[in-house]
Amino acid sequence: MVCVVGKRYPTRMGRLRLLDREDVSERLVEIPPEIAKPLIEMDMRVQPGMFACMQTWIEEMEKICRTKADARNLTPTFGLIYLTSAFRPIGTTAGSGAYRDCCGALDTHDDFGHWSGWTIDCPTRYTRESFFPVLSIGECRLAAKRAGLVRPFGGEWWHFRPKKTILLGE
Repeated sequence: MVCVVGKRYPTRMGRLRLLDREDVSERLVEIPPEIAKPLIEMDMRVQPGMFACMQTWIEEMEKICRTKADARNLTPTFGLIYLTSAFRPIGTTAGSGAYRDCCGALDTHDDFGHWSGWTIDCPTRYTRESFFPVLSIGECRLAAKRAGLVRPFGGEWWHFRPKKTILLGE
């Protein structure tokens, strides 16, 4: 399917027009394999500020993992952030079922969406289970919060981006 800027596409928020957004691809950095692993074929790039948050998230999860291991006299194993999405160019259809975003129309309405390189989708189960001792959901979220990451949409537990002060450079 050819996606056309200005055309309306069906989304869970109604029929939305695919917005014309700035091409940010030249400012993005590659996420190295020692930080994250893709669960599907995808573009593994983000904004430098998002990458810095991801590095800190890994460090915070390692601290929690090390503390848990020490308390149980175990040898810790440190994991990775597992991703299903990072940067998605304008016009990229993503998701399925109720969460399908045809031509990325819904994403273009988010000023800091995937199109901007400021958002990742991380199913935390795979991330948590890549550490030993395995991290809990709460521990994974605490590490994300310490790294400056937020989940801006309550129903999308996998969707992370930096908090506003990082996004706006304050």
